[in-house]
Amino acid sequence: MRKSAVTKKRAAKAAPRVASAPASQRAAAPPSQRTSAPPASSREGRKFRPPGSDVVPRFAGVPTFLRLPVHDDPRIVPEVDVLLCGVPFDGGTPFRPGARFGPRAVREASALARSFSAALGVDVYDELRAADGGDGGVPANDLEAALALISARSELISRSGAIAGFIGGDQTLTLGALRGIQRAKR
Repeated sequence: MRKSAVTKKRAAKAAPRVASAPASQRAAAPPSQRTSAPPASSREGRKFRPPGSDVVPRFAGVPTFLRLPVHDDPRIVPEVDVLLCGVPFDGGTPFRPGARFGPRAVREASALARSFSAALGVDVYDELRAADGGDGGVPANDLEAALALISARSELISRSGAIAGFIGGDQTLTLGALRGIQRAKR
């Protein structure tokens, strides 16, 4: 089976971090003294996938997007491929407020999601490292400040090489996200 580009990229990034003797030294050493790197699945990415249902039942714990670990420091982007961020904002909606509760509702509903994709035939978390980036501290009544904060977070995530997923909120957040991506690509 052919490795995906993400898996190759992840393996290339992880290779320098693994402390292991060269293959020639491992083969020459007796079996009791051979050192080898742990399998890739245990070495990296394990902290960027949801716990098994046997460890934390789906109805327990603090709700996060897809039951992923939370990394909510807005100044730091963890080493992930995808960072899902909530944007509880509906200041751009003049008539029907309530979209600010969207991230909370998606977190609760996504607790039932499974990691295996039958359509693709893969376990998503074997291919991608993902995390919940927490909610952006967006002011409720200041549209320009909210767009600036969303844009800054989007730019930071884009510069890190991760893919940002913003779950909101109203459609105004798309403008802020696109501004950040555009600044990161300059």
